Amino acid sequence: MIVIAGRGQSYCWLLQILAFCAMQKSVTSREVQIKFKKYKLNANTIKSILKDFAEKGIGSVTEKQVGGKTSFIFTTNDTSDVAPGTADVD
Repeated sequence: MIVIAGRGQSYCWLLQILAFCAMQKSVTSREVQIKFKKYKLNANTIKSILKDFAEKGIGSVTEKQVGGKTSFIFTTNDTSDVAPGTADVD
């Protein structure tokens, strides 16, 4: 469970980012920045958010060198109990 505490501030955007990351399974910080450009989040903020998700056990963050720059990739943990396509449906 993620606990988000604040002084009456809206953290809806943070939950939207979490949902986006979970749906994508693997996402770069740049993809998050493009998707949520209306919130004007800089690269360091997104990196911090993704690392926080990883610290809470939601996924993992890997760093990859791309053209002299560091790319941060967030990958969600697979929490499914059933392999895709093997569920018994009535």
